Amino acid sequence: ETEVDHFSSGIEGVPWSWAVLKERTPRWIDLTTNEYRISPPVYDKGKIETFSESESIIGIVRAKLLDEERPIAVAPGKWFSGPTHRPKPPLPESSMHRGQWILARCHELAPDIRPVSPVVAVASERLPRSMLLKASRQGSLIIADLSGFESEGEKYPIETLEHWVSVAHPRLSESERSRRCQALKDRVSGVRRARTEDSTWRRFRQDWGKSEFSSSDILPRLLDTRGLGRAASESLTRWAISTQENLPLVIDIPRESSKDLLNLVSSSENLRMALVEKNFQIFSNLDTLTADPLRPLPWMSLRTSSGKQIPVRIIDPVLHSPGAYDATIAGKKNIHITSEIESLVSKIEDQEYMSIVKSALSQFPEGN
Repeated sequence: ETEVDHFSSGIEGVPWSWAVLKERTPRWIDLTTNEYRISPPVYDKGKIETFSESESIIGIVRAKLLDEERPIAVAPGKWFSGPTHRPKPPLPESSMHRGQWILARCHELAPDIRPVSPVVAVASERLPRSMLLKASRQGSLIIADLSGFESEGEKYPIETLEHWVSVAHPRLSESERSRRCQALKDRVSGVRRARTEDSTWRRFRQDWGKSEFSSSDILPRLLDTRGLGRAASESLTRWAISTQENLPLVIDIPRESSKDLLNLVSSSENLRMALVEKNFQIFSNLDTLTADPLRPLPWMSLRTSSGKQIPVRIIDPVLHSPGAYDATIAGKKNIHITSEIESLVSKIEDQEYMSIVKSALSQFPEGN
């Protein structure tokens, strides 16, 4: 046993533990009377009277350790400052800090949260949905109700009509669906005059309204489901999952979605975020965002698939300044990560080990 271990005061030689506050405000107690008091005034530290005050009032806030099984050691009767070095992140590094997009932050001493796996966000109001769409937009394809969002939706890919005909007319034969789909494409695109079945055209106008379609090879990034019928929204999702572009998908899932569609979305390898008004059992194994009971927006509560729950602040990509940890994600070159270092990393054969090294470099580009 070393001397440092033997004489440890509780603030040296032991790891720091992360905790989550369970109350909005402290409970103030007068130490001289052991009675509850109202919140004390904020004193001016520049005045000598501040240090001659006779009142001894402390605030107590209940908190819950994230790692409940870790033993803690705190020296009683002593004040101590914060950690001098960045502590171990409160969330798993391999699953929460190696993704290609930034979702949120939980603390100034913790790295940005960059999920590797899909996230399901339970939100019914417009404001949190808009914030989540902004945070998840980078490099993704969004299919959602864009009410209150900063950008307008693009024209719908005409290929979605193939999926729409299948959803709208499930009992027709494959050859008949193919014939009706081609006629509908011709009529919508205006390539040539085409006659469509009345039932198909009525259903089309009911689901799509006056929507505009595009046959461009360039994939859209924003598709607005506002005002669309259920079959139209579902066909957009089915089309996005079937594309070969492998873009990360952010999908707004309607409350009345079929079980088949939910299965399709949950099993998609490209899913980045699913927006839902209520949580579905099929998404229970995903990391989940919900409203935080103590903190207002932009704070939300993140529950990981392993059961840890922590408040996180959803980032605004416009206001968020990437630090050393995520500079490479934002496309900014960090001056400390030289070409020689990048060359050495590129020669690592073990992909898992390479991922760990890259994560360490982005966290501590100046060394640690």
